[in-house]
Amino acid sequence: MAMSKTILINSVIEFLLQIKKHTILPFRGVSNEKYDLITKVGRLNINASLDIFEKQMIKNFKKEAIPHLKHIPSDKWEWLALAQHHGLSTRLLDWTRNPLVALYFAVEKNYNTNCAVYGLTSEFDKGIGNIDLEKYPDPFKVPQIHLIHPSHITNRVTAQAGLFTIHPKPWEAFKSESIAKFIISATHRKSIRKELYDMGINKVSLFPGLDGLTYRLNEDLRNIVDTLIKSRIEKKKDN
Repeated sequence: MAMSKTILINSVIEFLLQIKKHTILPFRGVSNEKYDLITKVGRLNINASLDIFEKQMIKNFKKEAIPHLKHIPSDKWEWLALAQHHGLSTRLLDWTRNPLVALYFAVEKNYNTNCAVYGLTSEFDKGIGNIDLEKYPDPFKVPQIHLIHPSHITNRVTAQAGLFTIHPKPWEAFKSESIAKFIISATHRKSIRKELYDMGINKVSLFPGLDGLTYRLNEDLRNIVDTLIKSRIEKKKDN
């Protein structure tokens, strides 16, 4: 089914007002408006053979990740969510309950393209709502798309209010009439990112640890430089 709603936004407040108007939750930000809702493993475009390769990658991840973990996942779902959150190609798609987090991931980088935030509206099919993990203990035996609320096995999942959708046919783009798509033009990416930074939505809050700290320090320096450049330009105009 086709997307039911495409909405243009130019600021954070406009985005929040539209969300309230359409009753939307959860959200996914993409850095290019042309990107479909398709899983990372699905982008490999090898269709039915994916199961074999994906299962092997998960097996290898489980074997080699243990020395790096403080908490060992207790079931297949936790392993899959952990692997996905650390960048492995899986049949999961990342979403967030926090609209500002999704907006941040959409505008984060300085691309010269329009970006977008997808949202599931309140019309989202009840049949593909939250999954019963006891009924489906094996992620590879889930028959249709469902929402997955993972255990907070990493502080990043908690910080980003993360959740997932599971896709039995990971090579197929997720399309539904209950999906809204918010388009942010390239000309507004930087201003919205600055708004979010001022609101505390940045890598410091979303990526706890040294990566977030160094990002904040770099961003502070960038803002100081931008202010100095703007001041010099204004002085030249006055002269």
